[in-house]
Amino acid sequence: MGLETLCYLRDNGRTLMILHNGGPEQFFYGVWNGLGGKIEQGEAPLDNVIREVKEESGLIIKNPKLKGMMIHINLFGVDHYVFNYVATEFEGTLRENKREGILRWVDDICTLNLWKSDRLWLPLLDQDRFFIAEFRYDEKAEIIKHDITLY
Repeated sequence: MGLETLCYLRDNGRTLMILHNGGPEQFFYGVWNGLGGKIEQGEAPLDNVIREVKEESGLIIKNPKLKGMMIHINLFGVDHYVFNYVATEFEGTLRENKREGILRWVDDICTLNLWKSDRLWLPLLDQDRFFIAEFRYDEKAEIIKHDITLY
């Protein structure tokens, strides 16, 4: 089981996205995503998202808002629980971390190569309601069932 965070930094209608480094053997190869990563033992999700954004971008986020939770069941044989944040307050200088990947501010994230599930839940980041999005996958990592609940 994986516990992870994602953060979507927003500034003047744009969103900061990352294209992670790595080869075709890595499940995130070629896919744009928000910033974030695996939660370490003893680390709270909020502490993790602040740390991960700083490591990946050099930016220090303030008051990130927890917008929802994604649950990916059997994605490449592992269950992933992802805490999704939006941050509009941050400081520092954006710096690319060549070890992490390519950063880009984009106007419309849906024009990027995204996970198939992202197109179903990303619009929920703009709502005032908390969401839980659950996705079940087959052995080829294709979505076989999904459910999104708003609270």
